[in-house]
Amino acid sequence: MLKDLKLDHQGEVNNLNITIRLRYKVNVSDSEYPDFRAVAKDIETLLSNYPNKTDYWEIVNKKITLMVLTKYSAIVKVMSEIQVSPSAQVPYQRSSTVTRERT
Repeated sequence: MLKDLKLDHQGEVNNLNITIRLRYKVNVSDSEYPDFRAVAKDIETLLSNYPNKTDYWEIVNKKITLMVLTKYSAIVKVMSEIQVSPSAQVPYQRSSTVTRERT
């Protein structure tokens, strides 16, 4: 889990908690397993350089799952859940869950 990530998005700094679940291809070799720290860092980098500050959280989440599948060939399925804490502009807890599989 990526906990308490701060992201300037949709006009304010948001607090995010992101849960990532991965499924690997059958018979994946030891050398093919990605280090989860690298996956987490790639997600943080994607978010910190995110180009469209007005995208809905569901779109952001779709781009996270696409990046993970594109970059890590040993992963065949990724589930990402973004939880956004209430804020001054939006006083509600929000979440988005996206699951994407390699075809």
